[in-house]
Amino acid sequence: MRARYRWLWLGVIIGLGCGKSEKPYFSTAIGATWTYEVYTFRQANESDRTRTGERTTRNTASLSLGGRQAILQLTTAGASTDTAYVHVDGAGNLWRYYLSPRDVLGGLAASVRVTGGFAPSWQPFIQWGATGGYAFFPSGPFQVQGNLAGVNFTGTLQVNSTGRQVGTETVSVPAGTFRDAAKFVLNAGLQGNLQSQLGPVNVTIPVTITVWVARGAGIVRQRTDPITIFTETLPGTIWELRTVSGF
Repeated sequence: MRARYRWLWLGVIIGLGCGKSEKPYFSTAIGATWTYEVYTFRQANESDRTRTGERTTRNTASLSLGGRQAILQLTTAGASTDTAYVHVDGAGNLWRYYLSPRDVLGGLAASVRVTGGFAPSWQPFIQWGATGGYAFFPSGPFQVQGNLAGVNFTGTLQVNSTGRQVGTETVSVPAGTFRDAAKFVLNAGLQGNLQSQLGPVNVTIPVTITVWVARGAGIVRQRTDPITIFTETLPGTIWELRTVSGF
């Protein structure tokens, strides 16, 4: 009987020693690097997608920002470099520090200058288990001036943004096939009351972003749907992971 228990305990010890914890979804390691293939598309089924280049994101430094430990990420695409600050909390949620609307709206807001009312802050970009939705961007309103689709304007803008987890999918990208990748759908609605050379303009611009996240790799695919502004439609964009290192 004693021999049987000795073998039982030996099996438990071996099992604990050989057990491996699951890999995290996001890496805060300095030097971790992700390279993505970048495509544009106009058709919902992506049948007309065109490769336009690549982008590389690297964790470059750790610092304190807004009461949280932040990772400075530099993203290069061609000759341009973008800066972002991210934080991964104890539950594995990915937070981003938004300095301007451009942080979430990208090129759509590149020609929009905030003149007041915008408060930089931490917001959860990815929040696990939030099937009912969560806000992922400061809502405003804030004062702006700039140009959209060739129309100069001044006025106020507000971003109503929610995200939700919609399940898991198998995703195939240049870096490989990732099974059970978590899928998130982020919806941002840009609303404005503007004054322009055309007179008063009320503008509503919906932006839909879909993100797939995999263990040991982070964001493996991200898609921003085509956006219509007045009479102009901007193509959608797709990022697909090609390589990841230092995770």
